[in-house]
Amino acid sequence: MTSQVLLPPHEVIDRWPQLRALLAGAVEEGHGELEVDDILRLATGGRMFVFVLRGEADIAAVTVEFVDYPRHRAMVVGFGGGRGAAPHADHIAQVLRGFARRAGAQRLITYVKNPAMARFHERFFGATRAYTVMELDA
Repeated sequence: MTSQVLLPPHEVIDRWPQLRALLAGAVEEGHGELEVDDILRLATGGRMFVFVLRGEADIAAVTVEFVDYPRHRAMVVGFGGGRGAAPHADHIAQVLRGFARRAGAQRLITYVKNPAMARFHERFFGATRAYTVMELDA
């Protein structure tokens, strides 16, 4: 049996070696926004939240944080990693949507650069492509 749970900060600290291993690959796919150990600091500081999909052992982890715009609040699904999460996609989506609603968010947003991950989010979560994100060094 699997379950997805929000980890309180003390559990993020206690489980950090395993969580770090699950999230490291996703952070490496980024553009230098943060290093994997920054997640620990952000999660224990209350800015970022870490969910874990548990089975016999932790299968996957995902981070979320909130962005407040003048007209709505969005929950950003940031970094996710692990193996074996696809069969549990409906459960993961329900848990994340429920958390977003309870926190007052109207939308869930995620950023992906790998086309396979875009298809994963479309297929398993019903996400739609809203923007193309462009970057330019300042």
